[in-house]
Amino acid sequence: MFARLSQQRKKEIESEDARVDIILSRTQEPVLLGEEKKVLVQIDPELRDNVQDCQVSWDEKQERVVVSVSPNLFDQRQVLFLGETFTLVYVAKEEGDPGVSVNVEDKRIYVNPFSKELSQYSVSILDILIALEVAYAMSQSMDELKKNFLSLIGARPTGVYKYVAPLGDDLRRTLAFSRAGA
Repeated sequence: MFARLSQQRKKEIESEDARVDIILSRTQEPVLLGEEKKVLVQIDPELRDNVQDCQVSWDEKQERVVVSVSPNLFDQRQVLFLGETFTLVYVAKEEGDPGVSVNVEDKRIYVNPFSKELSQYSVSILDILIALEVAYAMSQSMDELKKNFLSLIGARPTGVYKYVAPLGDDLRRTLAFSRAGA
């Protein structure tokens, strides 16, 4: 699997200058993520050490909702991926650029959250973590946890169980690791 990932690597999104955490470290001004007539979404450096990762307010002057997210959401973090520890790094690239690149040698996963490619997926990481929490609460054993988890995310255990089980193990270990650190 790692050899195949190495061949499919999308090096063009691995630019250090495009790393979101580096961009945010150079500014104290909010960084615009998206804007429509009635909504503005921005990364606000002032929220860095706040308890909440997101703040919603009303801009009376421009009559719109302002959603400010914490830069902490884009910090690099350690994740378990196919049984190994990788560093997850967010990069700010164009929506036409690839969504993910895995650098097997340096153990880094680069994610372009602005990619149109990624918006095609119906299951987000948050959905997966919620499904995992619910499956964990419902299950008595590891086999039951895997089956319940796959049912909750809409996968049919008979067809994909043997392929998704290793990913389920990684997600479970990541969750256990995050619980131990909390």
